[in-house]
Amino acid sequence: MENLLEKTERRPIPKTKYEIDQHGFVYRNGNRLRSHYKNGRWYCNIYKKGGRQLTIDTERLAELIFSDENPPELTRAMIEDQMKARQVPEYPRYSVTEYGAIYCMVPPKRGPNSGKMYLVSEKTNSVGKQYVVLYDYEGCRRHVQVQHIVDSVW
Repeated sequence: MENLLEKTERRPIPKTKYEIDQHGFVYRNGNRLRSHYKNGRWYCNIYKKGGRQLTIDTERLAELIFSDENPPELTRAMIEDQMKARQVPEYPRYSVTEYGAIYCMVPPKRGPNSGKMYLVSEKTNSVGKQYVVLYDYEGCRRHVQVQHIVDSVW
């Protein structure tokens, strides 16, 4: 078994001194590190070059590093035609589907989602209601309940 693992391709983990193979095993200086199983996933502790400790999901990281294709980007046609989303009248930058998925149709100029359309993340309050943060006509940030947006559009 160990001989079989030595033949698998390894790729470096960015900003660390470690390597990972396609099965999710992590190596340092050719030696395999110990992984631990928690909540149905395999994890491994590694250190960044600055000395900060990280706990990584090894299967997810291997999948990310070894996947050769880029995930498809959202387009206006995909959101409006295939997902049947409609524009939110009070918030013209956003479209909503009838099941409550809210998409930003005007890409922001900076930040993690700059230059691309994206699904707006939802937060749940203590009562269990879903909220999103949207920007209105003047650019003011508003916390809006998802159900109110769906009811106003659909």
